[in-house]
Amino acid sequence: MDLYKKVDNVQTREDLAKFLLMLLQDFQEQSCPWENPTLESYLEALAAVVDGLDARFANLGTQLPSQPTWQLVADILLTAITYE
Repeated sequence: MDLYKKVDNVQTREDLAKFLLMLLQDFQEQSCPWENPTLESYLEALAAVVDGLDARFANLGTQLPSQPTWQLVADILLTAITYE
C-alpha cells in the first residue's frame, strides 16, 4: 500500500479515519519499516513534525494555513513515521 499516494485523497474526517486504519495496517504488516516503531518515538517525531511546520511550508514557498485541513493532519501523521 502506498500511503504517500493515499494521503493525497484525504479530504474529509471520514477519509482521515480510513487513512488512520491504513496507517495501522501498514504498521502491523511492516510493508515499509517505520523509523519510529514505538509509541514513544512516534509521538516524539509527531511533535517535531508539528513544531517544524512553519519551516516546512516556508521551504515550499507557502505559508502554513491558519486552519489545517484533514489532508494536512494525515500528512503530519504520515511524516512522523520516518521523521528523525
